[in-house]
Amino acid sequence: MSSTTCRDPRSTRFVDAKPLEGEFKTSIDNAKKVVVMTFGSVCDPKLMPDSWKEAFLGAFRRFPEVQFVFRYGGTDLDTKKPSNVLLSKWLPQADLLQHPKTAAFISHGGYNGLQEAINSGTPIITIPLFGDQPRNGRIAAKHGFGYNLQKEDISEENVVKALEAILNNPDYSNSRMQNMIAKKPVQPEQLLRKWTEFLGEFKQARQPRALWD
Repeated sequence: MSSTTCRDPRSTRFVDAKPLEGEFKTSIDNAKKVVVMTFGSVCDPKLMPDSWKEAFLGAFRRFPEVQFVFRYGGTDLDTKKPSNVLLSKWLPQADLLQHPKTAAFISHGGYNGLQEAINSGTPIITIPLFGDQPRNGRIAAKHGFGYNLQKEDISEENVVKALEAILNNPDYSNSRMQNMIAKKPVQPEQLLRKWTEFLGEFKQARQPRALWD
């Protein structure tokens, strides 16, 4: 197994994923499927509206065979969450996404998370919040490996609808994009080196455009 370690697809490289330990291993060993949920390091999910928290927990409760692993640092949900939800203030995200039982990734659609989803072959539910995230969500939906849920549409029923679409529809598998990245004619390290040499020679050149542009 492998996981992405770099921010930019020009320099993305793969390293071996580490085995899960502790509560992560215990929870996933006993699950049929796993869904990983995180809003990154910038957005604190403790501050999300209570209606969102209720919508997510209500939806998760309706998938008892799925283990949900949610990056959440607060304690206010400890007595409200269903038994199939693991809350943790930190996640071994790349290792979780590489796990063979992981069937979906719920994310705000940040650039790094999108790359990890692609490189691990994990379909993604994007809930864009700001910045480039709406665009990233549209990219995932356009290329068939993501379901884009707008934040103003968050409700228990809509979260259930998104989960059912990802978990029950094999068309959302992004293994094709994963293979395309792995088998590019020019590997990321080579491309990064060439761009570095080029920009060193032509210092006034514009920054090379990202893969998604």
